[in-house]
Amino acid sequence: MLKRPRFILKAVLLLCFYTVFVSAQYPDWQAITGMNSVKDVVFDGSALWAVSDGGVFSYNPLSKQTTRYTTVDGLRSVNLLTVAVDNHSNVLTGSADGFLQAYNLPGKSWQTVYDFSGLAINDIYVIKDTVWVATELGIAHFFWKDDAYHFNDLFQNFPQTIDKINALAVFNGKIWAATSQGLLSAPSDVFRFTLNDPGRWHLMTGADGLPATGINSVVQDSTDLWIGTSKGLARMDKDGNISTIADFTTRNISHLYWQAPDLYTASGRGVFKYRPSNGIQKTIVFERTVTALSYANDLWAGIDQKGLKSFDGQQSVKVNGPPFSSLRYVWVDRKQRIWLSSGKYKLLSPVHGFYVFENDKWFQYQFSGDIWQRLSATVSLFEDQNQNMWIGSWGGGLTVYKANEDAFEYMHNNESSGTLSVSTPDSGWTQSLVLKDAYKNYFSGANNGVTDYEVITAVREDFDGNIWFVNSYAKNGRYLAVAPVKNGFIELDQSKWTYFGKNDGIILSEGGIADLAFDDFGRAWIATQNQGVYILDYNRTLNTRSDDVLFQRDVDDNIAGNEVRCLANDKDGVMWIGTTSGLSSYDGLNFYRHPGDGENGVNGPVGIRINQIRVDNANNKWVATTGGLSILRANKNVFEPGAWESFTTANSGLLNNDVHSIFVDQAHGKAWLATEGGLSVYKGSFAGIRENYNSVVAGPNPFILDGRQNIFQIRHLKGNSTVQLYTVFGKLIRTLTTTNNDIDGGRAYWDGKDNNGFPVSSGVYLYVAFTDDGASTSGKVAVIRK
Repeated sequence: MLKRPRFILKAVLLLCFYTVFVSAQYPDWQAITGMNSVKDVVFDGSALWAVSDGGVFSYNPLSKQTTRYTTVDGLRSVNLLTVAVDNHSNVLTGSADGFLQAYNLPGKSWQTVYDFSGLAINDIYVIKDTVWVATELGIAHFFWKDDAYHFNDLFQNFPQTIDKINALAVFNGKIWAATSQGLLSAPSDVFRFTLNDPGRWHLMTGADGLPATGINSVVQDSTDLWIGTSKGLARMDKDGNISTIADFTTRNISHLYWQAPDLYTASGRGVFKYRPSNGIQKTIVFERTVTALSYANDLWAGIDQKGLKSFDGQQSVKVNGPPFSSLRYVWVDRKQRIWLSSGKYKLLSPVHGFYVFENDKWFQYQFSGDIWQRLSATVSLFEDQNQNMWIGSWGGGLTVYKANEDAFEYMHNNESSGTLSVSTPDSGWTQSLVLKDAYKNYFSGANNGVTDYEVITAVREDFDGNIWFVNSYAKNGRYLAVAPVKNGFIELDQSKWTYFGKNDGIILSEGGIADLAFDDFGRAWIATQNQGVYILDYNRTLNTRSDDVLFQRDVDDNIAGNEVRCLANDKDGVMWIGTTSGLSSYDGLNFYRHPGDGENGVNGPVGIRINQIRVDNANNKWVATTGGLSILRANKNVFEPGAWESFTTANSGLLNNDVHSIFVDQAHGKAWLATEGGLSVYKGSFAGIRENYNSVVAGPNPFILDGRQNIFQIRHLKGNSTVQLYTVFGKLIRTLTTTNNDIDGGRAYWDGKDNNGFPVSSGVYLYVAFTDDGASTSGKVAVIRK
């Protein structure tokens, strides 16, 4: 367990609750997201439903039960902005990428109502059998008929351009929209009035008596429309008369909720219980910004990064997960701790630090104070053979977890003190930091006019056990720093380090290096920002520079693009090169381009921009792209039909198509994917390839052949296995191979037929799995033919 400071700064008392995971639509996938940055919340009569940029969770205040929903369970997107409950037992959600979906409470399933093709859905308003939807371009109208919602129209012909529609309400026969340009309205009877006529719409601004033109929220009661603006609260009666509420003058009213006889208003971190007849009755201030309001026997508030909290302060609900869902890098160490970085290449912000999952809890490590805060812009992770974890940052140098001391150290040039803050869903603490002299001055800041701006984009280990640090943008031109290892950690005598860079011929117009890899000859391949790759042949003699040779290769040599983002050397000695313009490879003689294959990913990677490449123990190539995940089968040539298998949000439980990095843990049959929408875990056939047959499972058993498309699966096979099926008398009836597509990755599939294509008879059959190296396993399956 990572060592913790013993003093506690603040402990957050959480309501004890248990979490239920609904049955997954994609059983080979798992989703791990942060759901505590609540965007909206609604009460369905028995449970609260909260949406976030990590999916949906429901919470029953009586049973204290929490249930999560993500793409694994049928959501098309986890980046959600709004939620509502209709009159037909549906929970409606709207996503930032345009998916309007409904969760049917009796049926316990998700369905897509409408796809707005990437247009953000900011609000959903339900009245009787009508649903109004505020989108990025306008206001959509749906009606209920024959047990389903039907799209009527999208209204966008307004009197002037509207930047954003924040909220909707129906009041006094009109649809009202809170927009950044004012309060927009039109008749709500769409079958009587033509709302595509701009003349039907009316826009009210500050000139009409509103406290401000920027309108954040609207809510109606039986007699009035309440209007939350950037500079106060207003009230409109049925005659159209507007009055401002003195108690809220100049306040930015972000959210409103009416629960007779009170109006709850949110402004910043505060929530006010306002009674029109008596003024403000109660005020509560939360620790972070209020993002949503709803009511379930008491007011509930969504709090930025803090989940849900009741107005009386007695109940608090948080979902265990990473603090944020936008992830850059993932690594699973030898103790099965999950490490995640939050920053991105060439981007200082966000500065959320790094996250670690251990002992069933997520920890966030974040830095503050002068230059120390840049350590939170984490962009790279690497565990060396001594189990030290290296965490590179964009501008703050290095954090390293020293395994033999169970403690963190820091490598940069900052002389000032800083603070480390560690938080979990239920507690938090801080630790003062002062850089030790032994860890100073190993790296150079960038030549950008900012003091000690040290960018470490990659850490790698060579065949001789030396640790290489990519000091991207180093002002002194020493882009690669190489440290020998002594007693399980790097040598801290800087005179024993070796540096490569400008003096060795690595001339970079922008100074940027994104990645580093070693080929079978020990040569260092260097991925540059805009100049292709450098290949440094140092002959594995760090201290002898006279035998060093440097090559440079770019688009003129048939590399897909000069902006190289990642490199990986496979078990055949082929170097794979990922660029922002596609995938390339080098087989020792020639460079090849491998064009992307659009949305299919069958004849090439599913995306053009390649973020990372991993090679697993079976020599499958895992390619993370901005279009999804693609896997190049080890037993296939890259140019063969069927060589590629690709996963996107459309055909799998992948959280987001922008996959930043991959970690393949074949010992446990999992591949971890850091995406823009959270951490996806793939447990399918390729992740299930094992180094031996010790964990083989097969089923279903008995295997029933009843005319349906039933499949008998044998899982956790070794790579390149062959499976043969025999009768109990030893007669061979079927051979399963990768060539025949009966075996894919670590799984074999049998449809119950013999080699001639006929269903086998009822009985007991023997299966034998083996590889060319002599390893084998066997088992029995009972077949029942109906």
